[in-house]
Amino acid sequence: MNRSCKLITAAVLTAALLFCSSCNLIRVFDLERESAAPASETTAAAPQVTVTEQPVTEMPTVPAETTTAAPVETTAEPTTAAAQLSVQEVIDLYANALNQTRSYQGTVNVHHKETFSGNVVEAQPLGALATRLANRIVDMVSDPHDSTLTFTGGVGTNEDGETVPILLPKKGAFSLPAAGVRNAYMDTANGMRHVVINLLPESVGLNEVPYYNSGAIGYLDTSSLDLSIIKINSCTITYTGSVIDAYIRDDGYIASVNYTINMGVEASVTGLGITGGGTMEGVEYETWELLW
Repeated sequence: MNRSCKLITAAVLTAALLFCSSCNLIRVFDLERESAAPASETTAAAPQVTVTEQPVTEMPTVPAETTTAAPVETTAEPTTAAAQLSVQEVIDLYANALNQTRSYQGTVNVHHKETFSGNVVEAQPLGALATRLANRIVDMVSDPHDSTLTFTGGVGTNEDGETVPILLPKKGAFSLPAAGVRNAYMDTANGMRHVVINLLPESVGLNEVPYYNSGAIGYLDTSSLDLSIIKINSCTITYTGSVIDAYIRDDGYIASVNYTINMGVEASVTGLGITGGGTMEGVEYETWELLW
């Protein structure tokens, strides 16, 4: 999720609009944002797991065995039937393919698309007017990405100028326990293994890290948000069920992945002597097509 700061800013500005009149709206747009050090991250509760700190490593560890030869695509059908795979086996299949793809030491181009669609469903105390204005701001900051990126040795530069690994998550290695999965399956299509993993919903507060989404895809990093005239009284971000939809070639490399992050943001803020609150629902789509 490359525009996490923009998206959460949109969510908070949504709430800010609840108490801003037309003359004060300009002040919201003119806020100066400083580069604040990230706050200590806390973790949403996960079954039998306690995580107090999100890993700070930006890049996944590259496996000792790597290859520089371009992968050769085959058309042989997978030998494992979908009905024989448990949730854990599907997760392992995807994790192994992701690690193998990230360890590829050659150069590969990737067609990368990212879009965000949000809708303010409730705004108080200004009602329908604030809702329309807030939706306009969400539209303004939700600029889509559609470009071809180049990765060498599993590393490349994204549209925001960040050095990132190929595929998500952007920070750290892939990690997803079976306890965080609603369901998962594998079938075959176009001579490839088609893997779908549906994550369970999870909710976190401001500056907190969703355990399952952070390890599998990514999350909204609210720790870097700085709105100097606005006090955030409460903020709950609910990931209502993210989806990983991947195609894995028979040689073990990933051909494409579609990520869907369904979410909702509920916030209450105080500013200019007024308190208001609101709710936004949104979905982010991110597609990676590897052009082997």
